[in-house]
Amino acid sequence: MLSISKTINNNIRIIDKDLFAKITIPVSRALKLNNLRMFRPYILNNYPKHLDDCLGKLLCHMKIIGDNTYLQFLNNFSDGLYCSFTLEVSPSKKGIYMILLSDEVVYIGRTIKSFRTRINNGYGRLSPMQTLRRRGATNCRINKELSRVDGIVQWQFINMTCDEEIIKTEVKMIKSLKPKWNIKI
Repeated sequence: MLSISKTINNNIRIIDKDLFAKITIPVSRALKLNNLRMFRPYILNNYPKHLDDCLGKLLCHMKIIGDNTYLQFLNNFSDGLYCSFTLEVSPSKKGIYMILLSDEVVYIGRTIKSFRTRINNGYGRLSPMQTLRRRGATNCRINKELSRVDGIVQWQFINMTCDEEIIKTEVKMIKSLKPKWNIKI
């Protein structure tokens, strides 16, 4: 069963540049993560004195001195400005959500948990760890797109109850509407 909730306008604030700088995990521990293990030899050879530093501090140091290898630690959307926002949405509702700019649907997504968690914790308040490679690339990309918007961003929600139907409906809507911010499917 579908029901469309009200459109929500939000205020977006630009808050962070180089969010990755806030990664607090020690370099020695970060190099044990599956997605960063491959960088261990490079860091041991070039930055052995930084193993006890926070990964964010090392990545900033690498950026400042012009070692672009820092970019390989990050997903493709992690270097630059981010924004912060919170939407007041029902915590228990799940289904399909759409982002609209000037009444054009630019992104369609789904959640089988809750709109509040997916929107606010997924896109609205990025964690520094989401900037790492193979983590949070979609969240970073959508947040970055939102930070570039000059105008009102509208969110529309379709409340649904069946997880299978949510997934099928999202795919069908993306194929039909072809929103410019959806890059897969």
